[in-house]
Amino acid sequence: MKNALVAVALGAFILAPLSLNAEERPNIVVLFADDLGFSDIGCFGSEIETPNLDALAENGLRFTNFYNTGRCCPSRASILTGLYSHQAGIGHMAGATDLPSYQDHLSKNAATLAEVLGATGYHTIMTGKWHVGWRGDGSPTARGFDKFYGTRGYIDSYYTVVPRTEIYLNDQLIIPVTETPINHLHPDQEWYTTDVFTDYALHFIDQHLASHQPKNQRTKEPTNEKTAPPFFLYLAYNAPHFPLHAKPQDTKKYRGKYRDGWQKFREQRHQALLDAGILDKSARLSPLGVPDWNSLTEEQRDDLDFKMALYAAIVDRLDQNIGRVVNHLRDIGQLDNTLLVFVSDNGGTKETGLLGIKGDAHTVDNYDDWARVGGWSSSYGQGWANLSNAPFRRYKRENHEGGISTPFIVHWPNGIEAKGELRHQVAHLIDLMPTFVEATGADYPKKFDGHDIQPMEGTSLIPAFASNKSKPRTLYFEHEGHRAVRDGDFKLVGQAEGPWELYNMSKDRAELADLSKKDPEKFAELKSKWDTWAGRVGVVPPEVQKEARQKYNNRRNEKRKANAEAAPTPPEGKMNVPGELIFSENFDPKTVSDRWGYKANFALRGGGLQRTEFAPTEPMRVFLKDAEFHNTIIQFDFKFSKQTTDLRLVTGSGGGYNSVTQIHPGHFQINTPVDRDAGIVPSQIGDCPREYPVDQWQTMTIEYFDDEIIASINDKEFVLGQHPIIDRTRRYFAFQFDLPGGSIDNVRVWEATAQRDDWPKTRKTLAAAQSERTPVTRNPADRYRLEYINLKSRLTLEDKKYRDLVAKHAKLDAALKADYPHAFKTHKELNKSIANTKKELKEKNPDFKDMEVAVHKARRAEDEYVVSTKPSLADLPKHRYPSELGQVRLELEQNDDKKLAALVVETAKRQAALEKRFPEAFASVDAAVEKRQADRKALNDDPAFQKRNQAVVDAHHAIKDYENAAHPNLADLAAASKDYLDSLKSSSKP
Repeated sequence: MKNALVAVALGAFILAPLSLNAEERPNIVVLFADDLGFSDIGCFGSEIETPNLDALAENGLRFTNFYNTGRCCPSRASILTGLYSHQAGIGHMAGATDLPSYQDHLSKNAATLAEVLGATGYHTIMTGKWHVGWRGDGSPTARGFDKFYGTRGYIDSYYTVVPRTEIYLNDQLIIPVTETPINHLHPDQEWYTTDVFTDYALHFIDQHLASHQPKNQRTKEPTNEKTAPPFFLYLAYNAPHFPLHAKPQDTKKYRGKYRDGWQKFREQRHQALLDAGILDKSARLSPLGVPDWNSLTEEQRDDLDFKMALYAAIVDRLDQNIGRVVNHLRDIGQLDNTLLVFVSDNGGTKETGLLGIKGDAHTVDNYDDWARVGGWSSSYGQGWANLSNAPFRRYKRENHEGGISTPFIVHWPNGIEAKGELRHQVAHLIDLMPTFVEATGADYPKKFDGHDIQPMEGTSLIPAFASNKSKPRTLYFEHEGHRAVRDGDFKLVGQAEGPWELYNMSKDRAELADLSKKDPEKFAELKSKWDTWAGRVGVVPPEVQKEARQKYNNRRNEKRKANAEAAPTPPEGKMNVPGELIFSENFDPKTVSDRWGYKANFALRGGGLQRTEFAPTEPMRVFLKDAEFHNTIIQFDFKFSKQTTDLRLVTGSGGGYNSVTQIHPGHFQINTPVDRDAGIVPSQIGDCPREYPVDQWQTMTIEYFDDEIIASINDKEFVLGQHPIIDRTRRYFAFQFDLPGGSIDNVRVWEATAQRDDWPKTRKTLAAAQSERTPVTRNPADRYRLEYINLKSRLTLEDKKYRDLVAKHAKLDAALKADYPHAFKTHKELNKSIANTKKELKEKNPDFKDMEVAVHKARRAEDEYVVSTKPSLADLPKHRYPSELGQVRLELEQNDDKKLAALVVETAKRQAALEKRFPEAFASVDAAVEKRQADRKALNDDPAFQKRNQAVVDAHHAIKDYENAAHPNLADLAAASKDYLDSLKSSSKP
């Protein structure tokens, strides 16, 4: 994944010159708590023991006016992107709608911290809770993280793994739903999220440093020389979010401590905040927002004391693990040059009321029954949330101070001289992106991975590290209709469906004296600012969002229902035990999924999806969006018709393919392409002779399990194989047809739950049958190509000397091209240069833009005419419209429609005028290639180049010599291939 991301990033970012060298740039560590209130840690007034966080504060800074967004997913979106959560696509929780501000994944128009820092050379690590993207293209590894261990969704458990909280290692699911998860790093230790997330964070750091630790060439022992690039760690704990899963040894410290009730501790925390200077001396404690402690029964008080003890124990364990991180950084000599921040995603939660989740049913008396039950099984209740958020009002989800105020600690010995000081500047999660960009010398992108990136919304905190000087600023909030704007000292805030309230925060941080009636001008000013912001970032009223979500879910459920009603019986796999049906498609025009990506090159015809006559001489693909398959059984029907001679199912991940099942009229085969991550070259696993009558449907079944694959038509016609590249999650899923006519139908994907018990015996039998099979007849060129790629694959996997030869050649070649780039520009680079010229013209030259718009209008006129000939096109869903529009257009062209021809001529005239006026934007890459060839030829007179070029050639010859020695017949096969290809050229000449 890393290689693909870096390749994309380096093409999308223009790196500014860094004022820091690699060793001076700080590591970045973000420690993120979940549902932790403003006053829940010791250095922010709490009675809970948090010595490690307190030490960070003592040797760093505490920010007293730091804000989150009031809820889990939005805060994660803001901290990761430096944008307001709606701009990042997570205006609510991670759930899909058709509204761009309310999605189930981070927007592609937002760059993550991992993508930004990764592009400037940082090694990017995440462990813990992601919760801003369930599917593969929204996962941590897809959004810039080199290493990941944790859950893509929520957690709601510490000891177990409940549904939708499965644990991934990078992009591989390694712990499914289970009551007994295993800590693979420490199998002897109990799996507990707070501990395990720290385990993997430290493990990934050590892995990174070790991989860059140089060794003494004589002794092979590590040296003290520092060469590792800096790292970015995002450690997103689920602590202290419910349920109340606490370690017994931690709970003992707090049991009985809270028998005096929430009032006493709210007062104590308020006073501690005043004494520390975190609150102004005039700051008041908000009124008790829950019943008086003494109004509860003795049983309730005992039960609530126990639940607060559990909560405190979870916070205590969180602090212990933060201590592990800090101590480890100190032990490896990285602490002083690490910019470390601690923050929480929202305030304490009052969810389900005074006694908390299942408060009446789950009590101290039956604790053993619910102590390790995951999900919504227990919480500390509104009374203790009122304490967590002291001295403020309201709770998680809301935009009053209790919901959005967070303790914030920053620690950076090499970058911050002040120790133990307070900073009263108003700040927000969106400020972390600009802070880290400035601290690391990174350049924030305008484009990334082909998408325009929104500008950062925050302000760097670097100046605040050195000074308490404040500048007025405006911050905005919205969640579920709760809303707020803080502008300088004033804050306008309102609960969902409630009126706006106005407060002067410099005098009334607890929001007790509403000024909305006394200061109508300030009220109107802030209300106008909030309305403008809400429109800009895509806020919609809760009822609109709810309706959009319902429509989306209804549409999805209708498709699921249709698929379920027609759900096929899973095949009896030769290798796998089938499980749940993951995906099904029968290409019914009424229910066809919008997850298929295709235009006029495919159409729904003849009961399936047919390759059309559009661009008839070029291979075309139809791909499935949001695919994420690993161990599976895939089945589909296919049919050869007209010209089609090559049909492929292509799967892949991480920027490359991992298997290709290729069907020809006379045989089918399985290929594996290049693995860009592991350096594995292509291989052909095997083939099977098989004739396919034209215009007759056939069924292919392909089974994947870890590194094994088997594709079969029936019991005798199969291809069996094994290769490391196959053991990947398949996020790319496409069918390719070389020529028009062929069709596919009834595409099914089942989860594979396990390999069959009899598979070892079956594998042996099938392998023997495959080895005795009559080989597929091939021409000399194809035979040489097959032998050669299989030889390279075998040597790459098994022969270190060969890998060293290849690595030496690659290093010499890369260095030569880096020093003489003008002579080695690739077609891709040349095309990109032309595209950049075009882009610059579009941005800076109004004439170019006007003429290009004229071309676009002319093309739209063509489409509008095509639709006018068949008005029903306008009623099609958007995922079917391009295909059917293209088909109608093709029919009109074949019938020589005069009006369409005239419109095409008009478009061509406008395009020709544009190209004549701005030829540099439409330059031929062939001319650039000629220039490159001339540059390279000119280097023949450069002795230094010739010497280095000869070294590359010699390294290449060494590889070829080694290959020929490893395969005695390879040279003869190569010669036969050349003779065959030369004969084809000769026969094709007039």
